[in-house]
Amino acid sequence: MKKLYLIDQRDSFVYNLAQLLRQGCGADVRVLPEEALVESGALDGADGVVLSPGPGIVEEHPLSLRFLRRQAEKPDPLPVLGVCMGHQEIGTLYGMELYRLDHPRHGVASRITWRDRSYPTMTVGRYHSWALRETDESRSRIRILAVTVEDGVVMAIRHRSLPLTGLQFHPESILTPQGGLLLRDWCSTL
Repeated sequence: MKKLYLIDQRDSFVYNLAQLLRQGCGADVRVLPEEALVESGALDGADGVVLSPGPGIVEEHPLSLRFLRRQAEKPDPLPVLGVCMGHQEIGTLYGMELYRLDHPRHGVASRITWRDRSYPTMTVGRYHSWALRETDESRSRIRILAVTVEDGVVMAIRHRSLPLTGLQFHPESILTPQGGLLLRDWCSTL
């Protein structure tokens, strides 16, 4: 059984996400506070780490950013899935620009398209006021996997050489009918 650590970045959806990871991945999922990221041995035995959604902006989560930087320095970094805030942390760390949306998307269903056609166009649940934009700096490190159909907002990313994946939308939301499939597919790469 895979062992996943879900890092709670103070979001009310964290236990919904934990339940979907258990169901979709058949994993042993342990929810830890963000502070555990800097505790020696706190992530021992992990097959992967999920950075949960959370309030605020990336700079308000320095422990997660420090964890991601340390993972990049390791010869065998842990696979990380960032959801919403976790997605934004991965993107900004590797040069993407974080910007405020003209209209926040909280509890909004949007259609997304996958650039590599790995999945058909699907509906996802969005709960965010900020989003990522590609830059010249990020282009060589981050690959954009999915964008919204209506306005091209980045919805999924993957680092080009590290096992880092980000989802701007919430796979655990009822507004994301295929969220369990997406999590199961991520778990299958562990």
